[in-house]
Amino acid sequence: MSLGSALARGRRRAEPLMTATVKVTRVTGQTTSATGVVTPTKSTLYTGKAYRQSYNSQSSTRESAGHTFTVQGVVASFPVGAFKPQVGDVVEWVTVPQDPDLEGTKDRIVTAFHKSRATAMRLPVEELSN
Repeated sequence: MSLGSALARGRRRAEPLMTATVKVTRVTGQTTSATGVVTPTKSTLYTGKAYRQSYNSQSSTRESAGHTFTVQGVVASFPVGAFKPQVGDVVEWVTVPQDPDLEGTKDRIVTAFHKSRATAMRLPVEELSN
């Protein structure tokens, strides 16, 4: 089996695991109202399938500016080539059949990691508070 056919097979096997529907957006500019209110403008980069998974069973608690928060390693996985990710892009979990509690959750991409032999585009994310 060639590397190309092995990658294609791995990608075909990875995509059925992507049962959630997401919308990925990026801030592309801003508008200013007559009263001076600045509103970011966003572009939708991708709407489609994905999945979210913790890659580290342990979390860490940190303190910053008098606030305590917990960080756990989480990745969002997409089909290879679904979009060109950038740090700061926002992933909104629209439907998540296996965990409806995640619906409406938003994550920020923290590393636009690329891999030459990926079966899925796995991107580290952090959850945004509402």
